[in-house]
Amino acid sequence: MWLLQRVTGVGLIFLLGFHFAVQHFIVGATNVTAANTVDRITYGLIEGDHVIPVTIDMSAVMYQASALLLLAFSVFHGMYGVHNIVVEQNPGEKIERLSRYFFTVLSVVLLIQGVLIFYAFFAP
Repeated sequence: MWLLQRVTGVGLIFLLGFHFAVQHFIVGATNVTAANTVDRITYGLIEGDHVIPVTIDMSAVMYQASALLLLAFSVFHGMYGVHNIVVEQNPGEKIERLSRYFFTVLSVVLLIQGVLIFYAFFAP
């Protein structure tokens, strides 16, 4: 798990960089609408002129994969990080075990919720 924590940390740097570039520099946070979000998710079309006019026509699967990886990496990295904070306090074996189960269940619930919200953009 230690290695996965590091891998997701490095992955988050790139995925968040891509996310910020698209949302804040290309599209512009104030210009994000349901319609252009659906276009990005469904067709991989990234358009905007917030800083400079840019059009990126990437594969829809690549955009979807980056969004889902950002979700999965964020949830794992955050929940495992909080679990490690609990473990570093030396609460005892029973509390460590309960913490591991609690954060595992919470992670699964958050992932399911995030994926359902993501795929809601495909519904008419």
